[in-house]
Amino acid sequence: MTADWLTVRALTTRLRRMSMRTQLLIAVNVVLVAGLAVILFVDYRHDVQQRVMERRSALEGEAIALLSSVRSLAHRDADLMQAYLDDVCAQMSEQSSPGHHIALQLGEQVLQAQAHHRASVAILESMAAGADGPRGESVANGRRMVVGHAGEPGMRVFVSEYVSDIVAAVQGQVARRSVALAGLGLVAALFVNLILVRTLGTSLRRLVQTVREIGQGGIGAQAPSFNSSEFSYLASEINAMSRSLAAANNEREQQLRKAQRIQAHLHPGHPQVEGLEIAVLYQPATEIAGDFYDVLRLADGAWLLALGDVCGHGVPAAMGAAILKTLLAAAVDSSSDIQRMLASINERFCSITLPEDFASLILVKWQPRGREIEYASAGHETCFRVRPDGIETALVSTGTLLGIDRDASWETAEIEVHPHDMLVLVTDGVTESMSSDGAVYGREAVARVAVDVVSHSPDAVASRLSSELAAHRAHTAAHDDVTAIVVRIGATPLSSRTTPSPPGTNNAREVTP
Repeated sequence: MTADWLTVRALTTRLRRMSMRTQLLIAVNVVLVAGLAVILFVDYRHDVQQRVMERRSALEGEAIALLSSVRSLAHRDADLMQAYLDDVCAQMSEQSSPGHHIALQLGEQVLQAQAHHRASVAILESMAAGADGPRGESVANGRRMVVGHAGEPGMRVFVSEYVSDIVAAVQGQVARRSVALAGLGLVAALFVNLILVRTLGTSLRRLVQTVREIGQGGIGAQAPSFNSSEFSYLASEINAMSRSLAAANNEREQQLRKAQRIQAHLHPGHPQVEGLEIAVLYQPATEIAGDFYDVLRLADGAWLLALGDVCGHGVPAAMGAAILKTLLAAAVDSSSDIQRMLASINERFCSITLPEDFASLILVKWQPRGREIEYASAGHETCFRVRPDGIETALVSTGTLLGIDRDASWETAEIEVHPHDMLVLVTDGVTESMSSDGAVYGREAVARVAVDVVSHSPDAVASRLSSELAAHRAHTAAHDDVTAIVVRIGATPLSSRTTPSPPGTNNAREVTP
């Protein structure tokens, strides 16, 4: 008993260690069944054609006999020949000779058997066409028929029958063969499925589970080992792929972390601007953003608020934002005129970036001793100035996007400001933030938030925007970078400020989720 058990165990182990190639040989039965089905189909076509040819030969023999009889009656009147044709045709039953029909052509005169009421011009034309065709076949009344004919000068006899009985007989044979073949195929299929389930199913499920884990983010997951050499090879390749993906992902994360540090270094941090209180809402859609903002001191003593949005998001947009930041810094060094700044930035942006790249940018110039702000907007999202009494003014676009036309120019606009007025500058990632049902947050919502909390700090406005955007999106991921700069003009009379206050008087604070 022990020896028998050891033998069975050894055979089982050997079976498990067989190559997949050997195990799948059993599935060749399926191919054999398919081959037999093809052969059966070809055999069916051949049988039908062979029997049709035999039927045509028989009809041609009948036509020759009829031609001999009609020749002896040719000197008689047409009624006698018509009676003869009807009598011959009536003797042919529908069971043995379905659709049997006879037609006689004597010069211009045409006679057709009337016994089965098939006589018509259409069937005569079909019989003539079949007789003249290479296979002696034609179609009449939507049914396939075979035609035999015999003739001599001035006289032709056509005899036709449908081939439905031939097709039905052959189909019966094919049906019987098919039933037998289906039985054999079912037995083979059950056997093959049993082998596949026991030898392949479990292994495949384990491999699929590993691949699914990798696809769901479990980069680095490893597949188990297998007894089959093929599965072991496949598992080895999956494991190598997973390790390679993990290494590439680690490298990518390191590069993204460095890119984040570089991008954070491009931001102004917490600029000290006497007379302004600044807060920033900055939420990249991915690890790095295509939005950028800056607060710069100009050569004429004014302050410049800049907010830009490069098309798209992610690494390409972040590269465009870095280029735009560099161009802005160069433009500020050469001029304090925001029209000239935009023209210079746009010309160089068109030269450096790809043709499909573009960006929006709004520049707001504020003079500490003035009571107006000057701004220019290159296709940027509408922004707002809100007064303490709730009156709002829209800062609309004053020209085209950057990167469209290197010779473009922009108008400037001036807006009167007073102490405690609030500026809310946003990118379209704020107004176009989308809910799960496709509704956008909208410009009206931005203006409403600004009006509702205009008496509060810029931090409160930025925090309110952040919470409302999160509630609006619910569980929907952000599809674009979100940036907002909220600025409140100081309460101290502007005309009295002639020198900067010590550092630390007003800080720009960045609000993050």
